[in-house]
Amino acid sequence: MTADDILALLTDVEDSGTFTATRGTVPLPAFGGVALPVLFDATNIGNNAIAEAAAALSSRPAETRAAIADALYAYCQRSFEECDGDFETPQHQLDWEAEQTGQFQDPKVPAGPADIWALVRFETLYVYRDTYADKTVAAVNGLCAWDGERRVSVRFDNGATLIKACGIDDF
Repeated sequence: MTADDILALLTDVEDSGTFTATRGTVPLPAFGGVALPVLFDATNIGNNAIAEAAAALSSRPAETRAAIADALYAYCQRSFEECDGDFETPQHQLDWEAEQTGQFQDPKVPAGPADIWALVRFETLYVYRDTYADKTVAAVNGLCAWDGERRVSVRFDNGATLIKACGIDDF
């Protein structure tokens, strides 16, 4: 989608409390073609910045999916390492999270980055102004099987350059 297409989406929104969300969606080929609503805080960022970042992310080709999988896999592995005192094995962590959240049926420990896609489910494209770094960030946010509380966020600088995969509340 182009920035103009996304500007048009920004004219049809609904207030969801702190944030505003588009009723329409933006397709993301690098995320397997999933189409997500754009979420934003209108007091934090202007429509042009939202449209430019979302368009940049939407134009990322499907071939960049491997780099995103690598980042997601690394985040998943960090979570397993951080929780190794709480769970006997990574599989126990996945089983416990599945039982607690009811979101993922019979999740399996990924053998590598290609397996990570079965353990994530994206819900929103959140575009915001990072005032500390003075840049626009486009974050694809959703659920992950390994951390039901912190969930998952894949962040891009101005929608173009992959920054990292992390928990939604991480900086």
